[in-house]
Order: sequence, then C-alpha cells, then structure tokens
Amino acid sequence: MPMNGRMGLDTTLLEHWTAQQEARARARRRLPPRWLDDPREQMGEVTDMYVELFANVERAKPVALRRTPEH
Repeated sequence: MPMNGRMGLDTTLLEHWTAQQEARARARRRLPPRWLDDPREQMGEVTDMYVELFANVERAKPVALRRTPEH
C-alpha cells in the first residue's frame, strides 16, 4: 500500500479521485450558465445529477484496444 511518509496516508486512490474531480469540473463547465445561477433550491440537485451523469458518461467512453503482434 503506497503511503505518504509524513502523514501516513494511503495514496492508492489519489489518481482516481483526481481524475474524478477533473471529470466533474469539465462536466460543470458544460452546463448552461443559467442553470448554475438558478435560485430554485431543486436546481442545485438537478445540476449535481447532471454533473455526475456527464462525468460517468465520460468515464465510460470505450478505449481503443491495441493489437499485440502474434508470435
């Protein structure tokens, strides 16, 4: 288990967490500004749900597989 020597923190999930935060930030930037400025209480929940949806869709994009040479 990778540990940060000074604080003794497990850093195993840091890369995953950082990528998730970046995906959420990109998703939030895609939202219409009027959604973010909407004063209705429920709109905060709506925007949060869309941000999570967009971040999950981005994460689920297929990855191109590389063929390995046959021996």
